[in-house]
Amino acid sequence: MLYDDLPDGEQNVTKIVVDDDVNITPEFSSWEGDNETYYDFYGNESGLREYDGGVPSAIWDGWIRFGEENCENWERNPSWNVLFYNSTEMLLLKDIYCIDENDTFGIIVKVYNFNQ
Repeated sequence: MLYDDLPDGEQNVTKIVVDDDVNITPEFSSWEGDNETYYDFYGNESGLREYDGGVPSAIWDGWIRFGEENCENWERNPSWNVLFYNSTEMLLLKDIYCIDENDTFGIIVKVYNFNQ
């Protein structure tokens, strides 16, 4: 779900929320001992918790997550940069560190004119 979360009188998409169930609600969790439990307003979270993200703004990329982060291997994290969004299309980028000889990839170049 994409929406405008800035009360500035303008209608511009600024926020991304990813969830795998129909109850998309603000994140709510509770700690009991070493365990954190996530809830929807309607009971226990069914599936993954909600993940916040953002759309690109000026020269800054946006971001989107589809699950828990893995600190040991960041290349396998379910998160991507959002390079482009125009209300119908979204272009995602996944950073990687090492490219094997059998891997294929594309190159995206962003050029900015700072003399404006």
